[in-house]
Formats: sequence, structure tokens, C-alpha cells
Amino acid sequence: MSTIRSLGDRLGASGDGPYAAALVALGLTVVGTVAAITVAIVAWPVAGLLGVSDAAAARILLNKSVQIGFLIVALAYVVYCGAPGRYARFRRPTLRDALWIVAVFPLLKAVALVVGPVLAFLGVVTHSGGSAGVPELATQPTLLLVAFVVWFLFAAPAEELLFRGVVQGRLREAFDVAPALVLAAGCFALMHVPMALLSEGMGPVLAVAVETFVGGLVFGLAYERTENLVVPAVAHATLWAGGIVEHYLSVLSAGL
Repeated sequence: MSTIRSLGDRLGASGDGPYAAALVALGLTVVGTVAAITVAIVAWPVAGLLGVSDAAAARILLNKSVQIGFLIVALAYVVYCGAPGRYARFRRPTLRDALWIVAVFPLLKAVALVVGPVLAFLGVVTHSGGSAGVPELATQPTLLLVAFVVWFLFAAPAEELLFRGVVQGRLREAFDVAPALVLAAGCFALMHVPMALLSEGMGPVLAVAVETFVGGLVFGLAYERTENLVVPAVAHATLWAGGIVEHYLSVLSAGL
């Protein structure tokens, strides 16, 4: 506990001004990203030593191992603050929450219709956009239960806890809605830059930064309006599952 408090004090976590809040948000983003990459670097070799890295179910979890790092950092900060209700706002969704979950997708689509052509006009290299990383999901429906547990009950909530609950929540204590959303989305995009560099190289980094910044704005808006992390978490996980859902819908429609 003393180590966590010492780190929090150095980050200015006890300050109430905008500079302290921005510093904490940036610090949490950097520390969270480093922790996430470290966990992923360690997890794959360990899985290999255990002989499970080739198992499809294990790879579903390994592909989201970075979220373990996010969760560790988020929980450490929540423990340091001693007030889970300030940042870990998970509750049963209401009808209004459900409507916001649905609204996330047309909002993302509308923004993509603007951002996509602009990136193409500028000649920006796009990225693959794949998130499942497990081809067996398209051929083994039984793996969908594993994916559901990992994506919806662990990975997305962990990522949203850090970037919407903690980072955006801390910024909202010092900034109005608009600047807090922009800064939090910037932190979300910043985290994705090294992830893109490690997974896809330099080419698509700008596209990843722009797309995740926009996604951060939309997820952040949904959280701002509902104050329920279940909303962006479910929307985020559903976005990951989009390709798999489309595949099975096409299979079902072909069989009719």
C-alpha cells in the first residue's frame, strides 16, 4: 500500500487542479501501457512452456493478456484513492444504458464515414482491424463461450475501468465535459500507438491513433451520459466480436 501511495503522490494524484489531473491521466496511460506490454511479453512464453499456447481457448485469453496490465494499474489506483465508487462504476444497466450501448455503433459508423475518406485522401495506411486473432472461432462455435467470458466479462471491463473509469474519471474532477473527453480519448489513442507498432509496424500507426481517438470519444461520451462502465465495456466487447457475429449471421442466412 505504501508503494502505491508513494507512486500516487509523485504523480500528483492528491492534487485537484487541471495540471495534476492531466499528469495523473498521462502517468496512468504510460504505466498502464508498459504494464500491459510487459504482461503480454511474459504471458506468451509462459503459455508456451506450459504447452497451451497452441490451444485455441488459451489464445483467446492470450490475445487479450494486455488487459491484465490495464486491470492491475487501474485497481492499484483505485486502491490508492480508497474510493471505488469514484472510478469503478459498474452497475446493472437500465433501459437508458441499453439504448446508449446500441447508440455507440451508429455514432462510430457516422464518424467513420467522415474519417475514413479523409485518411484515404491523405494516403494514410489503414490497419487490419482484427481483434479476435483466433481463426477457430469461425469454425468452432463452442469457443464462442470462451470468447464471451474473456471479452465481455474480463478484457473490455478491464480496459474501460482504466481509460474511462480512472483516466476519464480523474480528468472530469478537474475539467469540463468536452476537454475531459478529448484528453481521455487522447490517452486512449496514445496507448494504442505502441500496441500498433509492436503488432503491425510503423505503417498504420497514424490510422490507429485517429481511429482509436474517435472511438475513445464515443466510448467516453457513452460513459459520461450513463456513468456506468458496463455501457462502454459491452459496446467495446461487441465491437471486437463484430467480425465473428457477421460470419455466423452470413452462415445462417446462407442456410435459409
